[in-house]
Amino acid sequence: MKHKHALIIILTIALVILQGMAVFALETDTGNGQPPNTSETQEPSSETPAENGEETPAPKPVKKPAKVKGLTVFSQKGFVRLTWKAAKRAETYRVYRKYEGKRFKLIKETKKLTFKDKEVKTDRWVTYHVRAVRSGNDGKPVFGKYSARKKVFAVKTDPKKKMIALTFDDGPGPYTDRLLNALRKKKARATFFVCGYRIGTYGKNLKKAYDIGCEIGNHTYDHPQLTNLTYSEIKSQISRTDKLIKKRIGVNAALMRPPYGSVDSTVRKAVGKPLILWSVDTKDWSTLDAQATIDSVLSSAEDGDIILMHDIHSSTVDAAVRLIPILQKRGFQLVTVSEMARYKGVSL
Repeated sequence: MKHKHALIIILTIALVILQGMAVFALETDTGNGQPPNTSETQEPSSETPAENGEETPAPKPVKKPAKVKGLTVFSQKGFVRLTWKAAKRAETYRVYRKYEGKRFKLIKETKKLTFKDKEVKTDRWVTYHVRAVRSGNDGKPVFGKYSARKKVFAVKTDPKKKMIALTFDDGPGPYTDRLLNALRKKKARATFFVCGYRIGTYGKNLKKAYDIGCEIGNHTYDHPQLTNLTYSEIKSQISRTDKLIKKRIGVNAALMRPPYGSVDSTVRKAVGKPLILWSVDTKDWSTLDAQATIDSVLSSAEDGDIILMHDIHSSTVDAAVRLIPILQKRGFQLVTVSEMARYKGVSL
């Protein structure tokens, strides 16, 4: 009897399942083998494409700003002035500063094409670069490439006050280091026109001069009178010395002084740099007397003068060490030739 009752229960359950399947088939059959049209009864979906599993079209990527070009830097009166050209697609510009041995640091973001760095530390080399910025689709900044780096020696020179340029030829030599110490102590600068053959022995003095803000010029390789040489010989004298200078200080000599001040059209063409002479000749090489050199400078020096001396002579360095503070007390600022030309509006 127990087995008979179990069989009846199983058959009953199977019948119920079959009846359910038949009802479902009737509800879904349209008579043409197609599913029913339910558009009249279904409510339109309020889901977004993303909620429906569809991909949202990505916004077009924002173009980067163009690279900043035309960066220039100029220092005076304890600040550095930067200017640059407008970059396409730029909204703002970020300015970065770096001292020797340090990393670049963001110091300013501006919409302008110029910036005056009043917080710069003076009497040292400073490097700057700039890059353009714009906002991306997500609100985050999009950066252009950095501009070329520009280096400047930050100074306190006042263009409205008196200045002169002390220049020293024929070195570097064994007494140059003592002269550099005197210049650095008084925060003064000079221009050194150097001979290539001496750089191998006294190259450290050349680098030290550059590091404290002095200017390095070319004075040929071994001091010949250039007007007696051919064009190619002059070129060789200049290029050999230029290579040695750049190897020591990392930059090219921008100026050249011809030995004995001897110049003609061939020399000018072959040298290819501004030729710098002088306005006061101390004749220190002739007198070899420190006091005579001092007297020559003090009796002649005026605003804008270029003083000629030679740091290969001990007597000249003795004179210069004494002259530096005296000239400063008389109100002269001691600057490089290129500095003075810029402040005076003279094109070299």
